[in-house]
Amino acid sequence: MRRIVHIIALITLLSSCKEEAKNDINRKTKPVDGIDISKQSGSTYDDQLFDLRLVNKRLNEDLFVEEFGVDKVNDSIYKLVLKLDSNTTNDDVLKYSIGVRGMNNTTYNNELLGAYAPLLEEIDNNRYLRLRAVLPNTQYFDSLNFYIYARKNWKGSGMLGSFWIRDIMLVE
Repeated sequence: MRRIVHIIALITLLSSCKEEAKNDINRKTKPVDGIDISKQSGSTYDDQLFDLRLVNKRLNEDLFVEEFGVDKVNDSIYKLVLKLDSNTTNDDVLKYSIGVRGMNNTTYNNELLGAYAPLLEEIDNNRYLRLRAVLPNTQYFDSLNFYIYARKNWKGSGMLGSFWIRDIMLVE
């Protein structure tokens, strides 16, 4: 009788661990438009990001965003990471600034999180824009709006391209 109780307890423990691992994989590789990227990411830097997802959006003729993820620096500082097409050059990136607006139900209501003049970074043979954001006491965004405009000239160019990311988790 005692052995049966131990076996049942062991089975329950193993099944709960398996479910937790499955949830962790689903959270880390959250699909956009129903596309699962859990087996498509080959970069070790990509593996460090959480809430990683496919974007596959062209902002304009120069910039194509393949993936989005979040890199947590510390309790309130994050890097919003955009993985760009492998053909993107630093000259392409230097033409544009990027604005990010965030919305959630507690702190941000379409507020500007940052206006960036980013530089192209190459990590693990992939090209990224990593946008630093200070987000105290924030764990979730309903949506983030990324948009580009002529480098340091919002008034002259206006919005040249944009895309939305929905349901962003900033916690692991």
